[in-house]
Amino acid sequence: MQFIIHLFAENVWPLIWLLALAELVLVIAMVGTGRGRFLVWMAVLAALAVFLLLLEWLLVTDRERVEGIVNQMAKAVRNGDIDGLLHHLAPQCHFGGMDREGVRRLASSVVHEFEIDRVTVSDRKTQVFPHRKQATAEFLAVVRGKQATVEFAPYALRWILTFHQDPAGQWQVVEIERLQAFGENRQPVPPPGRLGL
Repeated sequence: MQFIIHLFAENVWPLIWLLALAELVLVIAMVGTGRGRFLVWMAVLAALAVFLLLLEWLLVTDRERVEGIVNQMAKAVRNGDIDGLLHHLAPQCHFGGMDREGVRRLASSVVHEFEIDRVTVSDRKTQVFPHRKQATAEFLAVVRGKQATVEFAPYALRWILTFHQDPAGQWQVVEIERLQAFGENRQPVPPPGRLGL
């Protein structure tokens, strides 16, 4: 069942490519035989492709919701929107020894100390565990910006966010971990000091 959901709701492009290939075969058959009835089948396949794209656009899976939250959090960091960032943190959220309030203070100090121009999120690995109502999102975030008037080099951070789905169906971050950005070391890095970088 998960495979079918993944195929139709998250990654419909392999099916679209198969339909395009079938359309090509029908065009070749129509040109080769001169029969116009292949046009009917071509229209059916085109309608099916449009239906699949519409279905993929309308169905939002839990994985897509979690990835959307990661994007919203990155946007909040880029815009210096502490409330927008905290909106996605559960009341019991923790980062190392800090609770949600500690995360708020840390984020506030970073926003006041640095002017963040760009946050790029890449190298995503999102897993959803629907029966446990949990998800994890691991990603690489590259931050660019200035401290005072001096630009700093792109700063790479690897993060793991653990999500829990509340009874209302909303995903919230319950745990934040920071890892080494590059290399094989998978041990969490302790939370940063006052500046967070």
